[in-house]
Amino acid sequence: MYACDDSYADSLIDNDICDEIDSLSLDSSNSPSFAQTLDLVLELKPLPDSLKYVFLVPNETFPVIIASDLIEDQEDKLLKVLRDHKEVIG
Repeated sequence: MYACDDSYADSLIDNDICDEIDSLSLDSSNSPSFAQTLDLVLELKPLPDSLKYVFLVPNETFPVIIASDLIEDQEDKLLKVLRDHKEVIG
């Protein structure tokens, strides 16, 4: 589905990235799921004390950054809204 055209790939991106894209098969039963692929590349950067990471899904694959000084009720309400609209977020 996302096979790289060699001339296009040579001019814009590294061939190693193109090869990796070509090796992923969305309909293959033994390929990793999208969430598993994210686990391999998810690297959280250090944040200032005023911010913190929270995760919208239980397996910690959808991080968002929020203010760290929110009270528990505010954080719960914010997370509910973000979870309700996570398809729009990304």
